[in-house]
Formats: sequence, C-alpha cells, structure tokens
Amino acid sequence: MGPRDRSFTVIVAPNSPGRVRQFRISMRRIYGVIFVAIILSLLTCYGVFTYFHLVAKMMDFEGILARHNALKEQNLQYRDKTRQLDDKLSQIEMITRNISRLTGIAPDTVRSTTGGIGGFSADTQSAKDLAAENLSHLNGLIQKSGGIQQEVVRLKDIALEQNLYLSSLPTTWPVLGYISSEFGHRPDPVSGQREMHEGLDISAPLGTKVIAPADGAVLFAGAQRGYGYVVIIAHKYGIATRYAHLSAMSVRVGQRVRKNDIIGYVGSTGKATGPHLHFEVHMENRPVNPLRFLGQPAAS
Repeated sequence: MGPRDRSFTVIVAPNSPGRVRQFRISMRRIYGVIFVAIILSLLTCYGVFTYFHLVAKMMDFEGILARHNALKEQNLQYRDKTRQLDDKLSQIEMITRNISRLTGIAPDTVRSTTGGIGGFSADTQSAKDLAAENLSHLNGLIQKSGGIQQEVVRLKDIALEQNLYLSSLPTTWPVLGYISSEFGHRPDPVSGQREMHEGLDISAPLGTKVIAPADGAVLFAGAQRGYGYVVIIAHKYGIATRYAHLSAMSVRVGQRVRKNDIIGYVGSTGKATGPHLHFEVHMENRPVNPLRFLGQPAAS
C-alpha cells in the first residue's frame, strides 16, 4: 500500500456500555480538509483585510467630502463678501462721479473703471469651480478698485488745486465799513481833477482791524507817497492786493499770511480826508475792480 493509500482509523468508545464506533479516514480526505481549511483561512483573511480597507476608504472619503463641503462653504462665504465689496466699490464709483458733476471737475472726462463685473453662477457649482470663479471675480475687483483709486487721486489733486486757487482769491472784505469811493474815474478829493481811482475806499473808524482777504506773502510793508502806510500782498496766479492809508502795520516783508490774518489798522496817513482803507486788486500787474471778487459790501 503506497503513502497516498494510507488511512487512519478513529475509534469512538462511549463511557457507558454501548457500541464502539470506528471511522476510517484516508489521507486524501485529510489533505482535502487541510486544503479547504487553508483556502477558507485565506478567504477569511482577505475578507477581513478588504473590509478594513473599505472602512478606511469610507473614512477617507467622508473626510474628503467634509473638506470639500467646508471649502465650498468658504467659497460661498467669500462670494458673499466679494459681492458686498463689489457693491461698496460701485457706490464709491458713483460717489466719485457725483463729486465730479457737482464740483464741475471735468464731468465729461471721468474715466470708467472696469464697467460691470459678471455675477456668480448657481450654487450647484463644485468647490473647484467656485474657487476659480471667485479668483476671476477678485481680479476684476482689484482692477476696479485700482481704477477708482486713480479717479479719487485725480479728483483730490484737482480739488486741492481748486482749493489753492480759491484760497488765493481776495473774496473776503478786508475791513467792515461802507464804500465811500468806488473803482473807476472820479474827481480827486483833494485836487478836484478827474483821475483813475484804482481801488475801493472803505470808510471805517480809526484803528479798525484790516485782515488779509486771501492767502499770500507780504511783498511790501512801508510808506509810499500819497498812500501813507501801505501793505502789498502777493497771492498766487498773478494776483496782488494793496492796503493803503493804514495807521499801523502788523506784518513785515516776506511774511506769509493766511486768510483773515490781521495785517494792519485803518488810518488816514498819506493823501486822505479821513479814516478809511484804500483797497486795490491787481491781476498780472493790472488794476481790476475789487468788487469782482468781493461781491456785495460787508456792511453799509
């Protein structure tokens, strides 16, 4: 009998009296059982491994899905913030246009920034698509804000220039009083001869404060023949003003003065019949009527 034909006999004897049973098991069956056991063990191990692998995959998928949802939520929040920023920029752009129109600063040359910027798509977009669209929208906002910034800077520069120009115009009455002699030809109050009166005579009590009607620098402060004590202020844009017949001066040559600074006091020095201020305005060294700048008298 060869090795493959060997067999084992299993005897089963009960503890109590009874029939003894015996079973004969061949090696082939034993090998078959061992083979099946090995196969089942391998299948069981594979099944356990596959199960835990799937569980890990599910956990990873859930984590990825959670991060995806979180990213999508962040993108949606970013969308709302950028939409609010877009609205703010549009309001600022409208304000700059209104400022241009109201101030008369080149209303026809206000530069358009970027025009309209496209809105967002539906909420069904993926997080990746939302991020790409948000980035595109952000680039548009950056471009738009840059255009608005340039326009604001331009308006600011023009406004500063206009403010400088306005501050250089003698638009404030240098003294409170009434006009005793206007600009133009008149009989000289002393000689009676007809001559050109190059300013306004504003009557006021002796010692009344005389103020600078605009910003400027003192060009002259001293006595001049016929004018008595005189202060001359040079303003910007070729404008100069003269204040004559002063009783005293409170500024010196080269001093910078601001609008409403005291420069002297009403007097009757020089050729004058009584206390008053002789006030002249010159543009490019030519006398002009001060009422072009002052408007109605401050007092009468």
